[in-house]
Amino acid sequence: MRKKQSVRKIILALATICLVFALSLVIGHHIGFANGSTEGYNAGYLEGHDNGYSFGYSEGNALGYENGYGVGYSEGHDNGYNLGYSEGQDNGYYLGYSEGNALGYENGYEKGYDNGYEIGETHGYNNGYDNGFDNGYEIGETHGYDDGYSVGHADGYSAGLLEGYDTGYENGLDSVLGHGYSLRDPTYAEMKDFIARDKTNENTYDINTYNCYNFTADVINNAEAENIHCGFVYILFSENKAHALVAFNTIDRGLIYIEPQHDDEVSVRVGWSSYYSDMIVNVAIIW
Repeated sequence: MRKKQSVRKIILALATICLVFALSLVIGHHIGFANGSTEGYNAGYLEGHDNGYSFGYSEGNALGYENGYGVGYSEGHDNGYNLGYSEGQDNGYYLGYSEGNALGYENGYEKGYDNGYEIGETHGYNNGYDNGFDNGYEIGETHGYDDGYSVGHADGYSAGLLEGYDTGYENGLDSVLGHGYSLRDPTYAEMKDFIARDKTNENTYDINTYNCYNFTADVINNAEAENIHCGFVYILFSENKAHALVAFNTIDRGLIYIEPQHDDEVSVRVGWSSYYSDMIVNVAIIW
């Protein structure tokens, strides 16, 4: 009986050990699997991740670089080309335009100035010559006519007046007075009184119809009407200009010259003139 109980205890013990062993094996398997799975997963994940990352990065980087480089290069090249072309064209245009415009202006100005100066000089000379010739001819003809007429008229009038005066004076003395002592030389006061009363100076001067010779002749006629001896004075200036005035041989102050147009006493001397602007070259008095 005790032997059987011992065998049972032994079998129970063995069963217990086997059960414990089995349980330990199962539990250890699960624990080891769990731990091994976790560690293996982690290790595999890390290694796989690293390998996959490296491989994917390498492949992706290569493919992305290639694709991105191509697209980026193409777009960048196009944009850069367009932008550079636009700015370069604008800058080149403005710079070329500025320099070309400046150089063209300078060359054009010089060429235009030379041509314009040459043409303008020719036209200006021709027009100036024509206008100057016409105006000079017209003015010269007028002045020449006036001067020639004045000098010729003065010389002719003077010569005619002198000759006519001498002839008329002689004839008048012979036919009317019969002698040369009816006219008398005045005193200075008588001469001044006569000149103050005489109105010949109020007449209007006209070179063609009433000039210095007419003034002189009228004063002489008016003086003779009062039996006052009055002389005709012919003055020749430089440049063939002539003039006429009157003279009185006063008995108290000697020879006195009177400008009949203004009733002024004047000094008359060859080679000098204080009243007239031109130099006196000759003087003749007809009594």
